[in-house]
Amino acid sequence: RERARAPGSLAQDAQAWESLPSASIDGDLAWDQASRLAYRDGNSGGIFVLQLPCGAVCVKGGACVIGELFSQRLASALGVRTAAVRVVSPDAWAAEDECRRIRAAIQTAAGEDEQLKLQARMKLVRNGSMAVVEFINGCVMMGMPANHHLRQAEGGVPEGTWQQLGRLMAFDMLLNNFDRLPLAWTNEGNLGNVMLGASQGAVVGIDQSIHPISHPDGLRKYLDRVREATVEARDQESNHFEAVKAAVLINTGVELTASEMQTMRNGCLELLGEVVRLVASQELEPLLKAVSADCLGAFRGALGAEEIAQRVVTFCQLVSDVASVVQGVLADAPAEAEGP
Repeated sequence: RERARAPGSLAQDAQAWESLPSASIDGDLAWDQASRLAYRDGNSGGIFVLQLPCGAVCVKGGACVIGELFSQRLASALGVRTAAVRVVSPDAWAAEDECRRIRAAIQTAAGEDEQLKLQARMKLVRNGSMAVVEFINGCVMMGMPANHHLRQAEGGVPEGTWQQLGRLMAFDMLLNNFDRLPLAWTNEGNLGNVMLGASQGAVVGIDQSIHPISHPDGLRKYLDRVREATVEARDQESNHFEAVKAAVLINTGVELTASEMQTMRNGCLELLGEVVRLVASQELEPLLKAVSADCLGAFRGALGAEEIAQRVVTFCQLVSDVASVVQGVLADAPAEAEGP
């Protein structure tokens, strides 16, 4: 299958893109001064990368924008670093002009294969809302660049890498975000959605979205896998985590040591423990309400806002269901095992 690809990660002009600073996604961006364009295909519909005078920024469109926005806002609230997202809706107040300017920039910027760009531009034009996404200037967790970063770079693995990767995996379980590391899922994972060594952090998640499960039996099976993975993080067992270890080896050629595996499990348990404390202190529900209000505000005045609000309710329910399962597991642990 086609894996999600990060800007700057493909061969021809990878170093040129990776050397660019990341532009702020807020404020009045100089879309009319876009000088260069790249397009990267991927599982969530692909992404454009535009070079502006102040640095690089990404743009994507599609029906999944609300799920990506919710995921990023929740990540920020929980202290997990992911690429920042800002929604631009042609139907929302004061956003129509920016949509027009973004589409014009994609039409005029110098770029790659013209046929591919034409197809991608048509895709963006067909979509209503679009997202302006923070450009992450590290390397994807795949191939020789990742191997060099994790094993061959002077000074060894950057501090916090495995702990932050563990936190990112725990966060993905809250979302049922199956397209990254295969901790609670039976797929191969997609390490192209992990960025390493970026200026924004040692580990940064990209292209994540929340995926509620409407079928009761499907939800039960998923929560069972969450329970199993949480028990492993708590008890230092390795069935689900071995799948992650195998994915890292296949994608980067790096075999994790016992110490690195423990650090990764500890990072996972750390975030899960923080979520449980939010549940116990009755702070999780207000946090989810605040995240929801922020997301719905981005679509104020947009067509389909009522449907979007209904989807956000299902997002919150999934996070609450997962948090409840995790709370049950960690409540059964001895006091000294509740955290790393």
